[in-house]
Amino acid sequence: MDNFNFALNYPLPTQSHSGLVDSLAEKLKNDPLAALKNVSEENLEKCRKIAADWLKVDSGQIAFGIGGHHIFSSIIQEFTLPGEALACEEITYNGWIEASKFLGRKIVPVKMDKDGMLPESLDEIAGREGIRGIFLMPSQHNPLCTIMPLERRKAIVEVCRRHELFIIDDDAYRFLNPNPPPSFSHLYPEGSFWIQSFTKILFPSIKTGVVVAPVQSLSRLKCALRYQSPGLTLPWLMDLISTGKVDEIILGKQEEARRRQAVAAEVLKGIPYQTQPTSFHLWLEVPEGWLPAGINVMPAIRYSSNPDSIPWAIRLTLAGESDLTRMRKGLELIASQLRPQ
Repeated sequence: MDNFNFALNYPLPTQSHSGLVDSLAEKLKNDPLAALKNVSEENLEKCRKIAADWLKVDSGQIAFGIGGHHIFSSIIQEFTLPGEALACEEITYNGWIEASKFLGRKIVPVKMDKDGMLPESLDEIAGREGIRGIFLMPSQHNPLCTIMPLERRKAIVEVCRRHELFIIDDDAYRFLNPNPPPSFSHLYPEGSFWIQSFTKILFPSIKTGVVVAPVQSLSRLKCALRYQSPGLTLPWLMDLISTGKVDEIILGKQEEARRRQAVAAEVLKGIPYQTQPTSFHLWLEVPEGWLPAGINVMPAIRYSSNPDSIPWAIRLTLAGESDLTRMRKGLELIASQLRPQ
């Protein structure tokens, strides 16, 4: 038998997904040339208004890309130079770490606690390192599952205003939270880039993302994004938002996460870990040198921006095994290896 997959972190489709592929095929059937041409400026403006209403921002702040990675990589390239410094939490999303290194930017780790990045540490580092901006996943951290509270967000904004730092707010998992705090774009509109991707909300092949940008930075960002466009999927996705289908899918995914979290809580009872009730992953501290046998997981070293401070921990996802029975068996195998014999 293959290893159990607890590494893949794309929240599973639910019954709400039925008909999505058919609806995309129908859209293409009605307009066969749609896949061969760019979205017109008139249709783009309609899409901006729909996205802006959904996110409760101004349509003059909206741009589109082909996913979160494309958007934050474009922000890095457009608003910093090779060799310049960007800050992030000591534990953060590995995709951002890899992209920043590939683009030749210096990564500066900032100390954190249970609520996320520490403002006083950011303040000290900003003055010392000359950083240009920061990267955060505040509304369900990957991999730590934490949700940064409103007061911490406000404190971070104060530091960023003082040092004129921009914020990349990667909210890939925000949709899994029934009542998330306000985004940084709502708290710091003049300096925040708020990214929403549909690859987690729908499925991995839907490479479409929305970014809410500072008004004064939007034209530059659009230029950086213009060579890669979501094309056919963008008007289709905006239709799904307008009809309420996206919100229906989000509620279904939250409910699926609750089901899987209930199984995890039962199987891992007595083993400390951190997560959220509607998260598809959890963070588990483990004994030094330990990795589970027969289980594919993501170790903490993949998420560490500070090579001098790497915890012994793993991220376990609850979406890699679509079959709930198989997911339970994998969790039971992990539990049996962690519990004292």
